[in-house]
Amino acid sequence: MNLKSRTFLVSIIFFVLLISCGPSKAEQAQPFIDSGLDFQEQGDYVRAIAEFDQAIAIDPKNADAYLKRGKLYREVGQMSRAIADFDQAIANNSDNAEAYYERGIAYYNGADLDRAKADFDQAIAIDPEYAKAFYNRGVIYAELGDFDSALADYDQAIVLDPQDAQAYYNRGVIYGQKGDLDNAIANYDQAIALDPQHWEAFFNRGLAYMDKGNPDQAIADYDQVIKIKPKNLNAYYSRGLAYLDKGDPDQVIADFSQVLEIGEEDAIVFFLRGFTYAKLGEQDKAISDLEKALEIGLGPNRKQIAEQLLESLKQ
Repeated sequence: MNLKSRTFLVSIIFFVLLISCGPSKAEQAQPFIDSGLDFQEQGDYVRAIAEFDQAIAIDPKNADAYLKRGKLYREVGQMSRAIADFDQAIANNSDNAEAYYERGIAYYNGADLDRAKADFDQAIAIDPEYAKAFYNRGVIYAELGDFDSALADYDQAIVLDPQDAQAYYNRGVIYGQKGDLDNAIANYDQAIALDPQHWEAFFNRGLAYMDKGNPDQAIADYDQVIKIKPKNLNAYYSRGLAYLDKGDPDQVIADFSQVLEIGEEDAIVFFLRGFTYAKLGEQDKAISDLEKALEIGLGPNRKQIAEQLLESLKQ
């Protein structure tokens, strides 16, 4: 081999080595994935998707690129595209627990509980420490009325992530539905300790206290709900009922008046406020509220009571 041929051969070998030592497709795609995440965080979803598209064009086997684009599609409500991307992420990496989990969330958002549960099952099978998968499977069991299975999943979610206030809250709801008020309250306590702004935990704890015959503690919880959510009709209504139970007519009227001011006209609220006005001897206000309740429409029992009370007030 002459010098010229040898030099040419060395050049070819060097070129091949140079190519083989270059960045992989995954490495080339990664900057586009990172850029897409940056645009997504900024709220520029169009450019984010374009970056994920570019990453996939460079590396069509990149499960993470499909996963990230699928999560963005799901975030903007394009469920069919999201599911298609999660399908591809799973096809590229069948051991990707997150892809199964995210597809499960998309199926759940589309009210396909069976497929959602199957995906959460698979995510857990791949990663038995996937707290969110246990939590969301628990949500599905609860919706299906399988409270024991829901409790088991919430238990496991809490073991894996003891700082998850929502898991405690949901477990409290299940205990409440099962009639175990003490355990319900204990879980609401924990949810509130982890998230002092968790108004739903305050509200449901208030309901539990009322069921236990403790209107004072219920009122304290409804007070907290109203501090966090000043326009929450259910809190004013429930607090009004608690004051009614305590025999505090002025507070009953104040809360039911607030319900009517914030929300739509409600026959039961007019009925209860009218009944309370009657107890206070405010005849004209009682008559006005009871007539309004009858005009809107009451059930048979309340209708009979309202009519009888009106008759007595007008005599």
